[in-house]
Amino acid sequence: MIPRKDSMLSDFTFVSFDVETTGLDPLTDRIVEVGAVRFGGNGKLAEYQQLVNPECPIPANAVAIHGITDEMVVSSPPIAASLPSVIEFFGDSILIAHNAPFDIGFFDAAFARVGIEIPDNRIFCTLQLARAIFPGLPGYSLEALVRELNLPPGQHHRALADAAYTADLLRRCVERAEPAWSMTVDGLLRYHGAPFRFGGGRGPDPSERTVALLKQSIEKGTSVNIEYESSGGTITSRTISPQSIDERGRYAKVVAFCHLRGERRTFRVDCITKIEPSS
Repeated sequence: MIPRKDSMLSDFTFVSFDVETTGLDPLTDRIVEVGAVRFGGNGKLAEYQQLVNPECPIPANAVAIHGITDEMVVSSPPIAASLPSVIEFFGDSILIAHNAPFDIGFFDAAFARVGIEIPDNRIFCTLQLARAIFPGLPGYSLEALVRELNLPPGQHHRALADAAYTADLLRRCVERAEPAWSMTVDGLLRYHGAPFRFGGGRGPDPSERTVALLKQSIEKGTSVNIEYESSGGTITSRTISPQSIDERGRYAKVVAFCHLRGERRTFRVDCITKIEPSS
């Protein structure tokens, strides 16, 4: 479904969604849980939650974040069996995700492995919307926005809970911009820019993918291993703990604690040639 730009948001049904995973890289890691909330201007309509067997061990550092263990997913369906019900729940709704390129990347990898037809929904990112509508906040992770915008506190880092927070965040963004869901699709586009799509429609380039993984690492409080190319062309491997990202200017930069140098440093994102979760 391609929404008309002059349509009111109140005319649409939305689905916010979130995934929990075995790690940060959709090329090597797998989905372990999908959560989604269907809602409209008048509130929540339905929920979807499914644990997914990743068909590989869940690393301890991932379990420490979301609490999903191998024992919890051993009898759950694999992603190939789960995707049809997820797509059915999406329907023709407008989709919403926080840090959308991360979740899209894992779905795209799953679609490719399974060979399933890719849904054509448009996807909006509440991270982008919050940056535009609430400028100047100290942080834009989902947890930080829940605190800053005084959303009801609760559980984080489980797919359904974070999908519910994402739905609340969209409502807060829309109500801040134009009260009572009077905003049009065109108004949403002015704050957000072009929507994302599964299957590479406005898909992230390599640097955008790196930014998405770095943001996820900041949100989860984890470290990543990178290969970094200096201005002289030398490539070094190191572990960093990302702290903040500055996307202003020509090159995005990440401020991180560098475990190789034992100090806080700034890295250009386009010079990161490889990134993967730290074990």
